[in-house]
Amino acid sequence: VESSRGKGGDLAGVPREDIVLCSTTLQIAKSFSESLGSNELYSASLEVKEYTLTLKESGKETGALSCSVSLVRGDYKSIMKSYEVIDAMLEVKEVKKRTKQKRFGLAKHILGFRPKYPVVIIPGLASSALEAWDLEKSKQRRTRMWVDPMKIGNPASVEKISQRLFHQKQLKDRMKRVEAGGGSKIADKTVARRQWLFHMSVGEDGFSDPPGVRVRPVQGLHAVDYLAEQPLVKKSTYVFAHVIETLIDVGYDLQNLGAAPYDWRLPPHKLQERDNYFEQLRFQIEAQRNFTGERVVLLAHSMGNRTAQYFLNYVEQHYGKKWLDRNVHAFLALGAPFLGAPKALRTVLTGDCMGLEVFLELAEGRSFARMCGSTPLLLPVQEENFPDVVVRINTKGQEKLIGNLQPNMGAEVNGNFWEAQNVEQSIATFVPRQHGFMDSYYKQNPLWGKPRYGAQSLPGSLRPPPVDNLWVIYGTNLPTEVSYYYKASMDKESKIPSLAFDSSADRFSGKKLGSVNPRGLQISQGIAYENRTTYQPAAKINRSGDGTCPYCTLNYMPSYWRQMSQNGETELECKIIEIDGAEHREMLTSDAVMNAIVNLICQVKMT
Repeated sequence: VESSRGKGGDLAGVPREDIVLCSTTLQIAKSFSESLGSNELYSASLEVKEYTLTLKESGKETGALSCSVSLVRGDYKSIMKSYEVIDAMLEVKEVKKRTKQKRFGLAKHILGFRPKYPVVIIPGLASSALEAWDLEKSKQRRTRMWVDPMKIGNPASVEKISQRLFHQKQLKDRMKRVEAGGGSKIADKTVARRQWLFHMSVGEDGFSDPPGVRVRPVQGLHAVDYLAEQPLVKKSTYVFAHVIETLIDVGYDLQNLGAAPYDWRLPPHKLQERDNYFEQLRFQIEAQRNFTGERVVLLAHSMGNRTAQYFLNYVEQHYGKKWLDRNVHAFLALGAPFLGAPKALRTVLTGDCMGLEVFLELAEGRSFARMCGSTPLLLPVQEENFPDVVVRINTKGQEKLIGNLQPNMGAEVNGNFWEAQNVEQSIATFVPRQHGFMDSYYKQNPLWGKPRYGAQSLPGSLRPPPVDNLWVIYGTNLPTEVSYYYKASMDKESKIPSLAFDSSADRFSGKKLGSVNPRGLQISQGIAYENRTTYQPAAKINRSGDGTCPYCTLNYMPSYWRQMSQNGETELECKIIEIDGAEHREMLTSDAVMNAIVNLICQVKMT
């Protein structure tokens, strides 16, 4: 739009009521999100028309606006004939077809791909194997605790029958004491007769060893390929096995491929204090850099990305940005929960079995998550960027005050009262020990919670990584849980507040109701899910996450950092790769993901 002023005309001083629009029109663009998908665009023929808007003040002409208006006429059916959706598997299929190889890494090797950058793998939550260093039974020393099904005990189904027949009340009482904040009280070996839980537990401080027990991470690539060594269950406990095998097939070897497993139960600063973890990782990176002559790529998955972020902040503070410039080429983030994940909140509020449903009960999984000092790493932050409020609690029928919840408090819908709570409020009320961890281990930590001043006045957890390149790969458009509907109660005997899912909220599923379901999310058993048609307010598109991490937590911060780079506020170069249908854990077996990784870290040498 170009403007021109008449004599004495000043557009800023023209009262709105004195502006006369002689001619005007409206540019209209239709959305075909239902038929084409959320992110697919189409072009249309344009007809340009010229208009003049005359400005008047006190009856006198003071200026004019000359406007070029584009009239959009969409004929999407004819355009769709030449429209092609990009499928990440197309290149994979073509590569295998050309080389006649089923092993994708070997196929890329045949096409001339060779290792360029050394790689260090940083696994996620529960993705480093742990072994026993000290136990009552000496025969089990230096054997795997995470995870060995032979040590876990009876399957949960068998255990539940036993509880019903013999000691249901005793078990219930003991678990209540654990939920009250007793930390290592789960060490009571009679709780569900699971000695394995005692061995895997940490103290009330979220990091110390129980008496007589030491569990430490297994070292090397062997710690991050499969978690179990038992042949019958090994394949189902895969972590980076497929990634490692693909890179080996491309040509990686010990001098340019390594792993940095860690005790994922501990808060990051205790990894350094107890295990010297970040210094060991720094030495490993330097060794690869010195041997190969190339800077290293940090390849992380899930919570491993949060650990990698902490490491980069640690190194920058202690050794300066020059060390990173000299030794680290890129941070490659797979399925990174940069804003946390609601599922982590659900785990500590009402429980999750972490994939061990056969062996663990929900209450045991909840107790285990509540005792770990690492849990706040994954709790949702910047909740305003999520599609909806993460927690709503139905206070109807609540007998008395629970935390800050009054009976019949919140928006009334169909006789129920729904009170929205932010994550910190929920944790403070129902998991006070974790709230203490959040404050002392994270908020007060200068490497994580405290903001810097200046252009990057962000806490360490949200600052752009201090490296040259950030490569982000994640899956999209899978149903992903984003919010929860609970009912609260206070146990009359233990006086402990607790939550349970409120399935009465299921009646709101798919209905846009401003106070309880503004996005019209699908709700099942009190859990609301985003899907490919869910509007993402931060990105202003329709998308969903990878089945574990919502879209906003995968996309928002990389997009924000990329904008910072364009504004000259950071030197970080950010590349984002979305792969439709790549599930959070299963992406580690996806050849489409392997293709993206190999294309980033390898070079083509024609023979």
